[in-house]
Amino acid sequence: MLDQFIGDLAAEHPEKWVRMEGGLATSEKAVLLVSGQPRAGTLSGEVILVRENDYWRVHDEIVDFGLH
Repeated sequence: MLDQFIGDLAAEHPEKWVRMEGGLATSEKAVLLVSGQPRAGTLSGEVILVRENDYWRVHDEIVDFGLH
């Protein structure tokens, strides 16, 4: 499931690379800490997931983009 999410995230955001740096989770909510390199600059942020009916869904993405 997590592999699918990372693949979907990469497809939606055509960065050179995106890496999961860490995260925190309870049985109902999770926060993934991510970093990456878009075509120009850098990105860092959080992906907030919530559990609904035994599946995780993205609730929000908070991403900060910086330029080189």
